[in-house]
Order: sequence, then structure tokens, then C-alpha cells
Amino acid sequence: MTQLLAIIMTPTSLLAEVASPAAGHSYRPFLDPLDLHDRWWLTLLPLALGIALAYKAVRVRTFDDYFKQVLTMTGMIILGMVASAAALYVFVQWIVPML
Repeated sequence: MTQLLAIIMTPTSLLAEVASPAAGHSYRPFLDPLDLHDRWWLTLLPLALGIALAYKAVRVRTFDDYFKQVLTMTGMIILGMVASAAALYVFVQWIVPML
């Protein structure tokens, strides 16, 4: 009974102890996110590919050249994102300081 009261009285410390990845637990996708702060741009390719797959699966009339269209759209998405990032970089670094 005293152990149950101790758990009820200190739930945050117990949860922090159980939920810490250093405690030997395996990876839990939604509770322990990946540390991709330096390599976030690597997620652009699977994201663009997934969007192109889903969009083209709904929009094409025949699936004869489906994968060619998916790869073309994936490239267009990636090039569009890179061009947008370059334009925003130029705007923020060069144009805004002149204002």
C-alpha cells in the first residue's frame, strides 16, 4: 500500500524515470523523436516522394507511365523547395537589411 501511495504522490518523477531512453528502453517513435536537427533536409526526399505517389495515384488516367510521372513530380517538388529556400535566403540576408 505504501508503494502505491509513493507512486501516486510522485507521478512526474516516476514517469521521468520510466520514460527516459537512457534507462535501457527501446526506441519509441512518438515519445522519443529522432535528433535530426542538423540533417532535417534528408526528410525532404521521402516527403516529396510520398506526396507525388499519393497525388499521382489519384490524378493519372492510366498507370502506363505512373512511376515516370511520380519521379518527375518528386524532382519538381525538390527543385521548388530548393528554389524557395534560396529565394528566402537572398531576401532575408540581403534585401531585408537594406530596408
